[in-house]
Amino acid sequence: MKSPDHDPAPRVHSLGATLVLTCTKGNVAGSDAYMSYRLVVVCPRSKAWWILNRRYSHFYALRQRLKEFATAGHAALKTVVGAAFPRRRFVFAVDNKSVVDERLRGLPAFTAELARWLPVAEPSGAYGPSYLAATFLQLPYRRSAAPAKAPHDIFGVANSAMSALHAKVLGNDAKDLGARPPTPVASKSITPTATSAYYMSSGLTTDLMAHVVQYLDGVSIGRLQQTCHFWHAELDRYDAPVWRRLLATEFLIVHPPSTMPSVLSYIAARQDRLDAELRHTQSIAAQSSALEAYTATEANHGIVDVFCDMCYFEDPLVGIAIAKQRFGAMAMVVVETADHVRRFRKRSTHVGPINFVPLQNPHWPSIELPAMDGVDGCLGYAFDLVQMAPGHDMALKDTVVRAILKNIAVFETRAQATTFQNAMPQHVPTVALDDPGAPFELCFASPLRQHFAQYTTRDKIDRLRRLKAACETSHAAVYARRYP
Repeated sequence: MKSPDHDPAPRVHSLGATLVLTCTKGNVAGSDAYMSYRLVVVCPRSKAWWILNRRYSHFYALRQRLKEFATAGHAALKTVVGAAFPRRRFVFAVDNKSVVDERLRGLPAFTAELARWLPVAEPSGAYGPSYLAATFLQLPYRRSAAPAKAPHDIFGVANSAMSALHAKVLGNDAKDLGARPPTPVASKSITPTATSAYYMSSGLTTDLMAHVVQYLDGVSIGRLQQTCHFWHAELDRYDAPVWRRLLATEFLIVHPPSTMPSVLSYIAARQDRLDAELRHTQSIAAQSSALEAYTATEANHGIVDVFCDMCYFEDPLVGIAIAKQRFGAMAMVVVETADHVRRFRKRSTHVGPINFVPLQNPHWPSIELPAMDGVDGCLGYAFDLVQMAPGHDMALKDTVVRAILKNIAVFETRAQATTFQNAMPQHVPTVALDDPGAPFELCFASPLRQHFAQYTTRDKIDRLRRLKAACETSHAAVYARRYP
């Protein structure tokens, strides 16, 4: 029988590993592929759990850094760095079964030892050992949680570590705001009064308020909740229908009426879109920067756009499936003539592969698209489902887009696609919405990309990172308020 004061150590379980594809070497899918290890950590006191995804190099880098701290005087870290750890190996295939199995056994043990040390570690400021360990473990931040008093209360450690980070970020924001000249709009601050609260509450009926909310996006609803307690309470009452509608209209995520989506669901969906756009922008950053520098100095550059920025699919799942199928063409640059390609090669300082496709081509392939009526599970041809992004001529769809998408047929399931292929006398390329594997690094155009079209690649990456950090902060704040 356990003693009353016995406090078990945090538990870590492995949920497997996922192969992640990248295209940082010549836009070749899988050139820099790696395995992402998925672990679940369980807090022994509150029974709360969370999931973290890390690659082996992240574990290795953290262990090397903790070794430096242990040598510099943090003696308690010697138990962590001295624990069994999967050794580094040189392999030709990142998904080598023996290596993956060894890491699936060793990494949870190292993570458990790290989580066991963290609550008894001495508090450190930003970028100290406890801060590095807390951020590595992706501990949920609870604003209302008390400091760690028990030996294994890891939530208190998360609060102290994240508080140091928040103080640093808020200090930097204060410096930035102080350095900016005040604008007429920013200098005016709206102070809630009894009169404004009356017009926001008694001035609107419940039916009229529900009708107004239907025309607002997620950001506007969040601002509306901050006007007065009445709006906050009323929007909380219509929580599930409001966010169910926004998820369906903005992200095409359909929740059945029996589910109860909340603002956390909306923030999570927004985070997924930001992650995909940030991954896309970083993967194509070198090529985009070279094109931006060339078009800024050359008047007759002849560059139309990148293929993945010219078109999009209304269903994001279809776009993800097509991107994996046509990964080699996603980063192709469409130019007017072949002379413009030679001029770019001669005058640009960019070093690296860039694939071009000139529009001046008298030999565009003639691709037949037979009727697909009555085919079980078929959503249509990719060419019929694609839409041109705003600002692009529809003539591009019948030439370069048709030549790249060819006669790819889109199906709901891989089983339906296989049945169709077996019944066809000739091979027809197909994609299915349930095809396994991680999404490709590049993705098709989106409203988010259109919003940042006026910025340079460096500014896009910086702003996307800030939006991602803001989403994470909002998620933590909402979670702490709803689940104190």
